[in-house]
Amino acid sequence: MSKTGHTEIDRSFVDLQQQAHRIRKPGERPSLWIVCTDRLMDPVVDRICRAGPVLVLRRPESEVPADEADLLGELSAINFAVERIGVRSIVVCGHSMCSEGSCDDDTGYCESVSSSGGGLLQRVHRREAKNDRLRARLLRQLQLLETYPSVAHAMGLGELRLHATFYLAESGHFTWYDEQYDRFIAFDADSPA
Repeated sequence: MSKTGHTEIDRSFVDLQQQAHRIRKPGERPSLWIVCTDRLMDPVVDRICRAGPVLVLRRPESEVPADEADLLGELSAINFAVERIGVRSIVVCGHSMCSEGSCDDDTGYCESVSSSGGGLLQRVHRREAKNDRLRARLLRQLQLLETYPSVAHAMGLGELRLHATFYLAESGHFTWYDEQYDRFIAFDADSPA
């Protein structure tokens, strides 16, 4: 059994099926957004859903699973979205102030959530460094998605695009990863990919 458990995986798959049934119109190709389960993102999910036809898969830290047991269960939901629904894009959406992911996977560094220890400028630098690590993590999630067979096949046919977006909870703005310039830039989330 995976660390998330089969019940959660099954619920994700059933939830995507229900979402697809509610929004699907003939010929319509929604986007699939993978969004953090952090409660801070609840209003963001509402905002995304109002902007157009989207399916939302909620995962801790917007994580694309790499664990083999987790991958098999999650593949059923992602395969359904890619192969059966024909989503036109998959957007992995991370955010600042993430209570789910205060640790950096690569270094084991854990940032204290308290504001003690240092002046305002030092706290701003720590927060921006954490945001940079979270943005880099989003790009690794896209690379992992590219290894999913259904995703790789659809991308090879030019029928699917992958995107990363980072929500700045402090300001309520979104940034979008621009491959050409290799950086996150501002965009309007009221017209999602």
